[in-house]
Amino acid sequence: MTLATTTDIQQNGTFTFQPEVHKRNEASDEIDRALRKFEKHFNIEFTRYALYSKSFLNEFHHNLTMTDENVKVQIATEHNKNLLDHFTFFSKVANTENPSNEHRRQYYERLQAVYATLDRSPGQFSENEKVAFIAPEREGRILAEKMGWLPDGHSFHPNAKRVHFEGGILIGLDDINTTCQFDRVEIIDGAIASGATLITIMECMASASNVFDIYSVHATIEGINALTRFAKSRGLQLTCSIGHVTAGLNDKYYAVEVVSNGERLVVGDLGDTISDLQEVISHEILS
Repeated sequence: MTLATTTDIQQNGTFTFQPEVHKRNEASDEIDRALRKFEKHFNIEFTRYALYSKSFLNEFHHNLTMTDENVKVQIATEHNKNLLDHFTFFSKVANTENPSNEHRRQYYERLQAVYATLDRSPGQFSENEKVAFIAPEREGRILAEKMGWLPDGHSFHPNAKRVHFEGGILIGLDDINTTCQFDRVEIIDGAIASGATLITIMECMASASNVFDIYSVHATIEGINALTRFAKSRGLQLTCSIGHVTAGLNDKYYAVEVVSNGERLVVGDLGDTISDLQEVISHEILS
């Protein structure tokens, strides 16, 4: 398997990157075992995978690249400081070992509140069948459904899981079954850490459109940088609408902030925090 490496980038002088997205049955024994653990845990079967080495991610995240006319990043907290209260709460819940259902409910509601403040909304394209909507499982799909951003007939919610593998990241994902051409692709996610999952999805959709809009409550600078460099390398038009951006990834590629006694999670695992909550809410509605 070959991937762009730090050496390749330095020798070529310019950065070009096209991730290799492989068929699931082409996985080595080591990769197969890593993917199988997640498939068993979530009762799913991946059809594709992509691998990002630790050395590659280090280069990809930290060699900063400025945006240009084809790549735009809009951050809500830059002009609405009141939103920072939500992120203080997200961090509190993320760093609580067993948050209560009430705290998780507030977490879920605050995620929606941040979405509502973004400069752009994918809802403006919901009636346009030439616009594809993608919301990866779990939190992307949960939040997109709640916000009404998964229109029938032109939306997809593939499984896309990030697996820590030999210091880097292994992405397992489903095929997005479409042969259509789209004017643009709207991707709804909850939080962007490394950017590897979204890059893999964008690579799978690059033959269907060259215009992408990404919406997320939170992102790291490292993840934004990776998305920017990928889009520029592949000649894609990209707009990222983000609630808040922070700097810092730990060795598991979770977003962290440095505090006096070490590090703390910024938003934590959104899927773990809100997915089971849906069952609680559904039960209460039916009761």
